[in-house]
Amino acid sequence: MTAPSRRSTPEPPPDSTSRLEDITLIAAVFMLGLIALVLIMILAEQPDRLAVLTGGVVAGNSGAMTPSSTPLPFPTARPTHTVTPSITPTETSTATPSPTHTFTPTDTPTPRITWTPSDTLEASQTFVYTFTPRPTKTGPTPIPSQRPAYYVRLWHVGPHLKSIYQRGLEMGNNPHRFSKVGDSESWSPRFLHNFEGQGYDLGEFQYLQGALDHFRGSFVLVGHVAKPGFNTAAVLDPQWAISEECLREERETPLACEYRIYKPSIALIMLRTWASQGGPDTQFYYDLCAIVQYSLDHGVIPVLSTLPHQYEPWYPVEPMNESIRLVAYQYNVPLWDIWETTEMLPNHGVSAGDNHLSIPPGDIVDHFTEPFLQYGTVRRNLEALQVLNEILAIVMQG
Repeated sequence: MTAPSRRSTPEPPPDSTSRLEDITLIAAVFMLGLIALVLIMILAEQPDRLAVLTGGVVAGNSGAMTPSSTPLPFPTARPTHTVTPSITPTETSTATPSPTHTFTPTDTPTPRITWTPSDTLEASQTFVYTFTPRPTKTGPTPIPSQRPAYYVRLWHVGPHLKSIYQRGLEMGNNPHRFSKVGDSESWSPRFLHNFEGQGYDLGEFQYLQGALDHFRGSFVLVGHVAKPGFNTAAVLDPQWAISEECLREERETPLACEYRIYKPSIALIMLRTWASQGGPDTQFYYDLCAIVQYSLDHGVIPVLSTLPHQYEPWYPVEPMNESIRLVAYQYNVPLWDIWETTEMLPNHGVSAGDNHLSIPPGDIVDHFTEPFLQYGTVRRNLEALQVLNEILAIVMQG
């Protein structure tokens, strides 16, 4: 009897549910990796936020992180607040109390405000930026005698500064004192410190000796608003008023602390931002307006300096310089255009390695002769003294 043949039994089909779970898992892993890549790219493009996450602040011009026990927070919305200049100078020394033009920025973000004026503004109070534009743009004010080969590009200086200066004296400001406001470039001992001694060489600029004598004691002064990594937001933020001299319980800002303690008559201001390119209608612009307004309210002549060249990967300075020039024009305060003069120097007057102003051999930053004048630090020292000399000549006129 023949045994019945056995037919092979086919294998059951694979479980479709298991296959779907595998596909879902792979897709989830892929999406997580994609999200992580996007976050890394965002942080790489915003070094200041990366500094916050790592517990540091981006250093002034060095590109390195400076550790800080109190990291700068992410930008937050401030109360809606705009600034009305208390003084609107015209071409003459007579101030115009009622501005004739209203500047209304378009598509502007809500400005942040971190300083509190002496009259304590309410958070809900809203102002409008107003200014009286100058009819024409004036050129640099030359020295009375022969103009030297190297000369500062200085705008918006004139008799109208006397009213600011005189009001400051009435408020108790020191006519022999100026303040430095900025990051590591203003904090560095290379900026003007050597002119307190006797080893400097004025070269053909001997006329600057009068300004050196008048402001003796201010050149080595580094107060509360010149620190590595400082930007416009930090100057207006009470958390950075860390000195025991500042009124921390009253949330005094570094700028308010500086003006209250040192009572300067002039402020040399060179600030930048790390959060954006800083063009008009950005937070950088609004912070500059607040700094200038606070200075005018306290009888301090604010001198706004443009920024020298910045190499990649840092933001280009052109948008920030546009804001600086615009604010100086709107408030009719001195504009020191150091960008224009340093652009003519080798490497734009800066070190490509760290974006600091270039330093001559031997660190000789107080000799106004060749070849030292081809370096950014020397040129800035020379121009700072020329700025002080020009303003002093104007405000001291009878």
